[in-house]
Amino acid sequence: MSEISWIHLSDWHQRGASFDRNVVRDALVQDIRDRSSVSDELKTLDFAVFSGDLAFSGMPEEYETADREFVGPVLKACGLGYDRLFIVPGNHDVRRDLAAKLNVRLADFTTDILGIDFADLHKRNLYLGSLGPYVQYISKIKGTTRPANCAYGYGHVLHTATGVDVGFLCLNSAWMSSLNLDSAREVEDYGQLIVGEPQIEEALSGLEECDLIVGIMHHPFPWLALKDNIDDRRKVRARLMEVCDVILHGHEHEPATFLHQGTYGKCITIPAGATFTGRDARPQSNANGYNYCRVDLDGKRCKVHFRRFDGDRKWGPDLQTVKSDVAEVELEIPSLGEKPFHKRRPGYGMLTEKPVPAESEEPRFVGSSNAGSIGRIDGLVLKKAVGGVQASVFLHVFGSGIRRLVNNRHILAHAVSPSTPYTNVFTLCRGPVDFADKIAKPAWKFWLVPNNPAHGKSWRYEDREEIRLGWHHFLVRWNHEKPILEVLLDGNPIISEADYVPHWPKRIMADITVGCWPTGWSEHFIDTWVANVGELENPFDNTRVAPEVKRCKELRDPTGVR
Repeated sequence: MSEISWIHLSDWHQRGASFDRNVVRDALVQDIRDRSSVSDELKTLDFAVFSGDLAFSGMPEEYETADREFVGPVLKACGLGYDRLFIVPGNHDVRRDLAAKLNVRLADFTTDILGIDFADLHKRNLYLGSLGPYVQYISKIKGTTRPANCAYGYGHVLHTATGVDVGFLCLNSAWMSSLNLDSAREVEDYGQLIVGEPQIEEALSGLEECDLIVGIMHHPFPWLALKDNIDDRRKVRARLMEVCDVILHGHEHEPATFLHQGTYGKCITIPAGATFTGRDARPQSNANGYNYCRVDLDGKRCKVHFRRFDGDRKWGPDLQTVKSDVAEVELEIPSLGEKPFHKRRPGYGMLTEKPVPAESEEPRFVGSSNAGSIGRIDGLVLKKAVGGVQASVFLHVFGSGIRRLVNNRHILAHAVSPSTPYTNVFTLCRGPVDFADKIAKPAWKFWLVPNNPAHGKSWRYEDREEIRLGWHHFLVRWNHEKPILEVLLDGNPIISEADYVPHWPKRIMADITVGCWPTGWSEHFIDTWVANVGELENPFDNTRVAPEVKRCKELRDPTGVR
């Protein structure tokens, strides 16, 4: 049974004592207890999400009150413990008096600076200091299960009773809130916030193979910075849509659903209304609302049930958001089985393209003029203790095709994070030894990076003109038990290394790309022909290798044919 259900709330904005707030809260708790009347499928909830702004001004007493009068009663009505609550900070969780002491501005940051500064725990704690009461509250309710980086991004895998493994990518989009003031000295956060790619990559390092990836942050993408020095909006949107199936957020107080399927990727975005903005009936843009989600993984469907406060004493179906009798929307989740952290399960989760077979492939040209020419083979080979991947590659003379030095040209490439900081990399390429001088000393290079980008290592073998024009056979083979890693050119080892296992990728994507880096950047295309690409069984049996080399050398000359 591959189904899960959850409740999504946001924006409680806890202040002091309030009769109206208690009325809304009591009605909410009763509505949650009666959720079977919404749908029998919601009787059992697997987890709860709160996507920011639990407090109003980030003060310790606000969290104490919110926990006693809101979080505790809601979780009890859901039948869940604190271990099933996934929460992120919002702009109202920031203590503005502490943030004002942080003398930084948007112009101070680039992606590289973020990576350096947040790797320094002293600087990280300085930037996140305005969330001190929030961290203390999370520490109190989570105890020993508190995420190490609860004020920063973290990943978590939840194993549900139905056997579904849910990966959570919990991010802080609010750490720069209240730092930008307009001409009237009022806070202006729109377009001024940073999540930062380094935060995402650090959080991703906590994920394993999952059935569903849920991203959680407080702010929607338009609130992120899009400036000359840092284009966080574009980069964060692209990365999250690449790795997440569902993205949950709050902040704008407007319930909705969005299905994204385009150049950035495929996912669903589900914002929550505010759980409390007041008791009176509210306009659509400021509604008291929350939602339930029910995902059927086998059917690749997500059903969202919208709930709304009526302005008096009752919660019910949100018929203003959804013009129907039941206030629910059902959407396809088109990405299931295609994301980097997905399990490979029967019935779904297979490759989006058929792996390139090693037995019968004819030569084909892989070049930047045709992005669709990139090949793909099954990435699961990288999970084998003993394995090998081969490719026959047509080499031009120096200065042409794959041997024209512009950048690294990747014959075989795998990466969970394909942009800096790179993680979980396995790649065989040709490129400059020294990027300061891109026309000097070309080399065949092999590069590994595990979860930690600081622990990557590369090896190289100088390319020489004696390696003549024509077809050449490449084989990467490894045996973790010995251990030994080798790169063979025409059956002869050109790279051999025993101390490589600590650098091996810890997380594996569905594909190894053939002929280019996974991002498809034009400079990384090999601009030449490949053939016989795929896994080689028993790769350390040289009686298996020799026939593959012979088959490579017998390939026809493809010059002039594409």
